[in-house]
Amino acid sequence: MNQPQNNTNGEKLANVIKNLNWPTVILIIFTGGGNWLATLQNRSEIDYSRERVFRQVGELHSSLAEFENRQKQVLEGIERSLKNQEQILATQNKVMESDTRILEQLHRFTQNYKNPEFR
Repeated sequence: MNQPQNNTNGEKLANVIKNLNWPTVILIIFTGGGNWLATLQNRSEIDYSRERVFRQVGELHSSLAEFENRQKQVLEGIERSLKNQEQILATQNKVMESDTRILEQLHRFTQNYKNPEFR
């Protein structure tokens, strides 16, 4: 019973193949193949673009990290500079206080010298 059904299926397949419009089949195969090749090329272009974007983002992150480190170094330098200036001003203040005491003593001396009792 299976044998006659297989013959009819085989005959049907033979009739379908015989009745195919081969130029249309070939056109479909070529356009499908062209689409497949275009998809592969597009996929590789997308992969390349994605790689390039990831590389650029990595470079951007490293550039920002370098910038941040340079800014920290600059701020540390400014802090050191300000501390040095603070020490210099404190030293100048001590010198001025000492000069003020000397000038006060000199002033007292000259006031006493001008005083007739001192002569």
